[in-house]
Amino acid sequence: MSGWLLLGLPGAMFVSGLGSAWIGIGLLVGALFNWILVAPRLREQTIHYGNAITIPAFLANRFPTRALSLRTVSAIVIVIFFAVYTASGLVAGGKLFENAFTGVYNFGDMSNYGMGVMITLGVVLIYTVVGGFLAVSMTDFVQGCIMMLALVIMPAVVLFGEGGGGFSQASQTLNEVDPTLLSWTSGLTFIGWLSAVTWGLGYFGQPHIIVRFMAIRSQRMFRLPVTLAWAGCLFPLLVPFLWVYLVGPMPSVMGWMSRIRKPSLLS
Repeated sequence: MSGWLLLGLPGAMFVSGLGSAWIGIGLLVGALFNWILVAPRLREQTIHYGNAITIPAFLANRFPTRALSLRTVSAIVIVIFFAVYTASGLVAGGKLFENAFTGVYNFGDMSNYGMGVMITLGVVLIYTVVGGFLAVSMTDFVQGCIMMLALVIMPAVVLFGEGGGGFSQASQTLNEVDPTLLSWTSGLTFIGWLSAVTWGLGYFGQPHIIVRFMAIRSQRMFRLPVTLAWAGCLFPLLVPFLWVYLVGPMPSVMGWMSRIRKPSLLS
């Protein structure tokens, strides 16, 4: 998620402008309905059918007469598609390391990109093997806090720091770079728009998300978090240029800030 949130969505905004914000809006709606519709029922079913903490185990407990086939098929699907998903995360780590430390460190025959991939892989393997699911959940929380702070602070520094000029200057600069960057529909077909807003449907079946629902301590925990968390998510929709997810406003703004500061990156 961090690679998508810090590289993917800002990159989409950098390339195509405000039209890419429909992706974030679709993710917001999908995540909200996933929490409201899927999470409580899935947790209830998980408790009723053996308190499984993985999708294959839950399906096997839910349909015991087809346990073996369900375990096999679901495990194969998860391994195949999550190999690609995991690889994309490693690529993000490699690209981050390459861009941040090129010219700073020399690793001999290994490139900075390769070293970044290896370091990312090593860190993930260490905390996963040592701490298991609990360690993964805890590091997700910590990483989420770090990302949220970074995504709030960085656009603020660019907008209001030295040479920033605030939103008015940013809007003017973006119009000078490309007037279509501030358009919700420029270059966007109906199929393209539909594809963007339906990204959130993926949340309903992503194992790394729904296993968090299965592991929630009590169903009572669904009530207060949904009020607080989604109030925080929806509030940015009221502020111009700040929308999409709790940290969703900021990846979009970061993409724009890159166009303001480094418009030549596309060339």
